[in-house]
Amino acid sequence: MLNSKKSIALAAALCAGTLGLAACSNDGESTDATATTTAMESTTAAEADASASVIQLVEGYCRAKAAEDDAEAHEHMTEKDMKHADMTACFGQLKNVSDKDINVVSFSSPTLEGATTELHETVDGMMREKEGGFTIPAGGTYDLIPGGDHLMIMNYPGAIPAGDNLTVELKLDDGTTLTTEIPVREQPSGEENYAGDMDHGNMDHSEHMDHSGH
Repeated sequence: MLNSKKSIALAAALCAGTLGLAACSNDGESTDATATTTAMESTTAAEADASASVIQLVEGYCRAKAAEDDAEAHEHMTEKDMKHADMTACFGQLKNVSDKDINVVSFSSPTLEGATTELHETVDGMMREKEGGFTIPAGGTYDLIPGGDHLMIMNYPGAIPAGDNLTVELKLDDGTTLTTEIPVREQPSGEENYAGDMDHGNMDHSEHMDHSGH
């Protein structure tokens, strides 16, 4: 009987020891898993910050526009211009401060719900979507200008008033998305009327505008 009791006590002690070891192992694994997850999150955040720091939009702005149904704002516009009252664009200079080429393949603006956004170029007076996007050379710049390449916003009937900021997300060919705030302003004096004269190749609009004065 005594031997039986000793056996039970030993078994209990071994069991307790085993459970304790298992618990230590689980705690260690849990701690290791947490540390690994934290490290991965930190690495991801660091990579995102690094990506965001390699490209800058210098002197960027988006052209203000009135709402499509604002009759007073459009009273001096021609019927031709009115067909494009749902459009505007953003300009500036994309600066690549890295040692590798960067390819911007698309952009969007969560500020402008429902809008169509495209990267555009101008060829022979015709504005069209730029295949392959904008490639900014390592250590170089890429100009977005009226009458040239630009960020095009279409199918947005609402107002985009001067003084506001648009949140713009640039998507790179590696899947990275960079977010920036671009101020909205009236077209500077002396610059072309962007909404007025430009041809839209491959657009959904039945009318086209001569791009020579955009």
